[in-house]
Amino acid sequence: EAELGISKDHSGIIELPDETPIGIGVNEILGLPDTILEVEITPNRPDLLGLIGIARDLSASQELSLQVPDADLGSHAKGDHISTVLSILNQVPELCPRYTARVIRGLKVEDSPQWLKERLVRAGLRPINNVVDITNFVMLETGHPLHAFDYDKLACPAGERIPQVLIRRAGNGEKVNALDDREYSLSANDMVIADPEKAIAVAGVIGLTNSHIEDTTIAIVIESAGFNPQAVRRTSYLHKISTDSSYRFERGQAPESAEYASARAAALILEIAGGTLCEGMLDDWQHPQPCRIIGIRTSRFERVIGYRLGSEQVKSYLCRLGLKFFKYATWMPGMISDPDSLYCFHTEQMEQGITEFTEKDDCIHTLYFEIPAARVDLEREIDLIEELARLDGYDKPQKENIPALIMDMNAHLLQRRVADYMVANGFFEAVNYSFVDEEDHWKLWGKDEQQLIRLKNPPSANQAVMRNGLIPGLLRNLQYNLDHGARDIALFELNKLYLADEKGQITEPMRLSALATGHSMPLHWQSKSPVFDIFRTKGILASLFEELSLDPSETYCAPYPYLAKDKAISYLIDGKVIACCGMIAPEIAAAFGIDTVDLKQDIWLIDIDLDHLISTARDIQPVYQNIPRYPAVERDLAFVVDGSVTYNDIEQTVKSAHPQLIRKVTVFDEYRGKQITDNSRSIAIRITIADEEKTLTDAAVENVIASVREKLTTPWSIIMR
Repeated sequence: EAELGISKDHSGIIELPDETPIGIGVNEILGLPDTILEVEITPNRPDLLGLIGIARDLSASQELSLQVPDADLGSHAKGDHISTVLSILNQVPELCPRYTARVIRGLKVEDSPQWLKERLVRAGLRPINNVVDITNFVMLETGHPLHAFDYDKLACPAGERIPQVLIRRAGNGEKVNALDDREYSLSANDMVIADPEKAIAVAGVIGLTNSHIEDTTIAIVIESAGFNPQAVRRTSYLHKISTDSSYRFERGQAPESAEYASARAAALILEIAGGTLCEGMLDDWQHPQPCRIIGIRTSRFERVIGYRLGSEQVKSYLCRLGLKFFKYATWMPGMISDPDSLYCFHTEQMEQGITEFTEKDDCIHTLYFEIPAARVDLEREIDLIEELARLDGYDKPQKENIPALIMDMNAHLLQRRVADYMVANGFFEAVNYSFVDEEDHWKLWGKDEQQLIRLKNPPSANQAVMRNGLIPGLLRNLQYNLDHGARDIALFELNKLYLADEKGQITEPMRLSALATGHSMPLHWQSKSPVFDIFRTKGILASLFEELSLDPSETYCAPYPYLAKDKAISYLIDGKVIACCGMIAPEIAAAFGIDTVDLKQDIWLIDIDLDHLISTARDIQPVYQNIPRYPAVERDLAFVVDGSVTYNDIEQTVKSAHPQLIRKVTVFDEYRGKQITDNSRSIAIRITIADEEKTLTDAAVENVIASVREKLTTPWSIIMR
């Protein structure tokens, strides 16, 4: 029998009756099943860790009546009142919300009946004796762990004659011997059940050898409690103890179920082991939690699931799950539709003496239900809707074509293409919160520059407005990285802005902003690593425009308050700014805690209006040109020009002299100094000239250069060198 796990008897083989048919399976003879159903319970359903919970769920789905095992103790003879034989002192109610105890005296500890041993074996538990087996059996039934102590092994407080059970924290270094034959060293993070002299159990986890039930035990204390799940989980994890009890308490067992589990165990023990039950039950429950009430709207169920379920059907399903119908909601205007508001409205009306309500066609049919404490997974209306859909059948909703907005894939792909381009150029993508500090915006744009969208209920004082720019967030990212020792930094963010116009209309344009400082390439022993400057920054934008087949015009009179005036460039298409780049003004950087002077590094910005960029780029059809068949000719020109004339103006003027033949204009030298007046500079450019149809003669080239000279000298006082 011991080898089969149905008792502790090692005496020999099992003798079968003489009339036992030959060839029949031992499972059938002993009543042992050969098919076991294993149920995997998710962590959010601790109510299903007992057979009653599973049976309740099945009865609800199959529309069967639920037969809950009897736990009536009224027919059993009662001895002394329990308060005269035992006391409880709970020193940690925050860790043990409820602790109950019953006492049974005069019982007989022996092997359990065969039916009880068989059921435990089927569930994977080893039978021990009738008392321990019953506590395990009730745990399997209800899902609520129990523990039994030998009453005569409990000590009394000094000067008293009644044993006392303490619920307390363990002492640091307190040693205990557990029922798994191991010694554990506890700490103040652990909770124990104790008497005035010693610990007798690790609460919710495992019993100890100094109080366990033996064959000589004649009186017991039945413990049924509710323990804090986090406390049990911590002890189980730290000491590497995993038991059926800890498994259930870790997932949360409702203190409300403690009384029924205790009564059920007491009834079985009295029936099987005999004895006398002390009258009453000790119950330390200092802070009972109020019953949770959740409302569900039939209209909401219809909107979520797609078909209507009547109020009576809702009541029938949910009540079979153990919920208790509370009441119907009163009529309210349709604009107030959440159950909490309905409940508050109803309460206010009742307090004012209004008990009659008019039902209208547009009334909100809301049913309120009291939620069993064991159903910790039911928190909101949508949870009840899920339960109803599950019970009614997931095959009931009809297939429908749900209208949805179709994403503009071209725009999305172009956005990712731009982002990938930035990554390929050594930038890291940042993602910042949409809620920002308005002070950061004032630092860049001033208080009258843009209208901010304020949150009605901001999560914090520095997250009070919706962002209307990505630059403040990137400056904060840059400051954080610099403060942590980084020096070569390149970050970009591609995200929405939230802008409000004078009429309060809100738009959400897409933007890409990037900040860079330090070296633009990793350090290498063979060459000097370049740093970010106006040329590197401008080159990144120029290459992007070229990749997207865009040819924006440039202007160096960029009115950006956060950029240095002499180091800012705007790019325009059809007269609208599509992007800008430049150096962050030192005073702006200082406002964000970045001292560029002390750092000896400038901060460079790239800012792109993605919506405008993409709407322009998506309409451009690539134009393919043949590889040139005829050689190009290069000519260099050097001239002195006023310092107010920008290179972009010079380039556009040169190209306009002969747009069919001039392919490229490149500046390769600039000089300021001796022989050049203070307000002037000497510029040297290289002009590339080519014809797709023939080889250019020297005369044709000279005609082009002459046209260029004429174009340059007409608007400005240029001196050719």
